[in-house]
Amino acid sequence: MRRWRPAGDAALLLQVEGLASRLAAAILTERVAGVLDVVPGARTVLVTIEPGSNDLGELAGRLLELPLPPDRPGETALAEITVVYDGPDLTEVAQLTGLSPGEVVARHAAGEYTVGWLGFSPGFGYLTGLDPVLASVPRLDEPRLRVPAGSVAIAGGLAAVYPSTSPGGWRLLGRASAALWDPDRDPPALLAPGMRVRFRKVDALPDIAAPAATSQPGDFHDRGSWASNSGRYLPRSWNSGPVIEVIRPGPLATVQDLGRPGYGHLGVPRSGAADVASLRLANQLVGNPDGAAGIEFTLGRATLSFPCGARVAVTGAPVRLTVEPGTPEVADDGPGSTASDVTGGTASGMTGSTASDVTGGTASDVTGGTASGMTGSTASGMTGGAAARDMPYGSAFEVPAGSVLRVGAPAAGVRSYLAVRGGVGVPPVLGSRSADLRSGLGPAALRPGDVLPVGDERTAATQPTATPATVMPATVMPATVMPVTVMPVTGEPAVLHVVPGPRDDWFAPDALRELCAGTYVVTPASDRTGLRLDGPALPFAGRGELLSEGVVTGGLQVPHGGRPILLLADHPVTGGYPVIATVVSNDIGLAAQLRPGGKLRFALAAPGG
Repeated sequence: MRRWRPAGDAALLLQVEGLASRLAAAILTERVAGVLDVVPGARTVLVTIEPGSNDLGELAGRLLELPLPPDRPGETALAEITVVYDGPDLTEVAQLTGLSPGEVVARHAAGEYTVGWLGFSPGFGYLTGLDPVLASVPRLDEPRLRVPAGSVAIAGGLAAVYPSTSPGGWRLLGRASAALWDPDRDPPALLAPGMRVRFRKVDALPDIAAPAATSQPGDFHDRGSWASNSGRYLPRSWNSGPVIEVIRPGPLATVQDLGRPGYGHLGVPRSGAADVASLRLANQLVGNPDGAAGIEFTLGRATLSFPCGARVAVTGAPVRLTVEPGTPEVADDGPGSTASDVTGGTASGMTGSTASDVTGGTASDVTGGTASGMTGSTASGMTGGAAARDMPYGSAFEVPAGSVLRVGAPAAGVRSYLAVRGGVGVPPVLGSRSADLRSGLGPAALRPGDVLPVGDERTAATQPTATPATVMPATVMPATVMPVTVMPVTGEPAVLHVVPGPRDDWFAPDALRELCAGTYVVTPASDRTGLRLDGPALPFAGRGELLSEGVVTGGLQVPHGGRPILLLADHPVTGGYPVIATVVSNDIGLAAQLRPGGKLRFALAAPGG
């Protein structure tokens, strides 16, 4: 039987027992206008769309009627992965199964597995064929904030190896050194659906040398080299075009555009700006297309130099902006550093999973300027010897050549967006310039001394969107689709509207009512992957383990502990915790602006709204 469920207002979950991979292939081949991503799971196919581009019911009916490609046998290639079985969950898995740790290792290493599909993160292969006793082991009640790359894991009847460091709720048996994902390799994923996989027990893993830096072709070679292993732009000279020099990035600054949709079936997240509406607005203000790359600041506190000058705009969380003549400055901060950026001496409210996973502290933790003091002045008439001038937040203005732009700390909200006329011109990776720090795709988080090339102003208005045309047709939605993000009001709960499901039937009958009746608080263990919430625990209906399936930005994924996680831009492609409801597209920007300690409530969206 083929059925479908809405996954918010911009995605649908097709339920197709035993046909997921074939239906996903059919949809990818069809290349339906407005469709952004197609993600197969164990029994489902998730289809995400541009908000407002398709009626979900009509689209579901059309997709479910597509003719399926023939069921061909999968690849017969065998991948052997060496493993040191010293995982932190080995003893607990032994207790759950009634086996000894040695027996757990023996059963895991004795099996021959088949790659069912890719998901969660780039190169993450879901392996079927797990020993029946080990298949009974459930996921953790609460997922870890950080699972090391190479971790060999089991949960929910499946086995896997984590290709990169990420959050995760599987049980960790050991560690491997195999490079499951390498964007410079063809194909980038070591595993492919249908491949066979064996694990070989060893006492120690070989040392893996870091890949050498490679150069980017064309004019990027003239201005610097691209270190693919670190995603860092290394300047040589910048006389071939305008650039932005990073003096201070603040707690976290990254290059972002609208992300890299179209690769979800390979486990590649869309990523992109956490507050899409604010980036789009900034681009529109300077005359860029919506998809041009800009800079996303977390908690502001940044200083940038413009040797050649530029036309810029800053939106999102309101910050004080000042332009002044360029002066030497000691850059004493970088991604994750906090003493100079937040009060209290430590980064309260910042997660410790990686240097890139920063969401910021509470409103009382932030020092610096506020939205007050912003004037409508422009840089016209400003000379090289002029004093610092306040510049307008939310409007385009000129930064004269040789000047420095200082970005203050926001009094409300978390993320501010800087657009520069022509766009930030770092090399694209898989069709996008976005930094996906969890997956290691795109440029690294900005550090003092980084130099960012600026795109050609003459071609800014015709830059392509990030949608890979080889996967889906490129679409540019009207600016009215995504309204300007309203910042959260300090002390008052933000209200986020939700669409029930797609897995609300996995919860007790009153769980959705309890979700909308309660008040939740954003915890410090939050980042661009998602907001971990503290509040009323949602009761389950006792249906066991959900087989992994695609999840969307805005999904309220509920681990076994009952407290939801609101998925944001860097969330994994697939997940195994049920999603009780999904925040509507227009409210996701507000969610991305909530700080640890901030309160929020949920309300059911009006039908069709």
